[in-house]
Amino acid sequence: MKKTLSSATLFACCGAYSNIIFMGQPLIKALYGEKGLIFCVAVMFVSTLYLFTICSILLSLGTDKMKDSAKVLKDSFLNLVFISGTIGFICFAKSIVLPKIISDALQFSANTTVCLSMIYIGFLLAEANLKEIMKDKEVYIFCILSLIITPIIAKAFGGLFLDGMPLAVLVILMGTPAGALLPSFVESYGKSARRASQYVFMSTILSLITLPLVAEFLCRS
Repeated sequence: MKKTLSSATLFACCGAYSNIIFMGQPLIKALYGEKGLIFCVAVMFVSTLYLFTICSILLSLGTDKMKDSAKVLKDSFLNLVFISGTIGFICFAKSIVLPKIISDALQFSANTTVCLSMIYIGFLLAEANLKEIMKDKEVYIFCILSLIITPIIAKAFGGLFLDGMPLAVLVILMGTPAGALLPSFVESYGKSARRASQYVFMSTILSLITLPLVAEFLCRS
């Protein structure tokens, strides 16, 4: 399967950035409760940094959109995901208890994550050319690598340093589908948002089968 530099970098970045926010976070909360979210936030930090550093550099290769180091660092740390995660970690570390009215509002917003992800997936379904995607071998290769191979690798290497819940959270998050924000992100670098949407769409659909298998066979203690 021959690939151009542009398609290869798109393939690599979409495969490495998982849907931790929209799918991973509510899934981890359902499986492991509030304690699991602590480790989920840690993985989210690393994933966000990866997206705005390594992926940013890869996507800009061969284009005129290469950012300088200062811009890369600014985008990495001054984004809503990183800032909100930092605030949440500080509240946890300092045992800061928010007033009930604020806590309830944040809880309500957090609970909408699953709903928002389902709405977004619905948009992808509406826009997708199912026949075209179903015949595309590259999309299936992408899904095998991101949904099956990646969590196996995470289990193998993560097991050298982690065990129990932290390892299970890492493995499950690495088995989530391609990140929902990838189409708009790659488009800002002149890459194919349509291709990224195909990766997101098919990996999201197939993850309904692979995620339970990952949780069952790779996360049992």
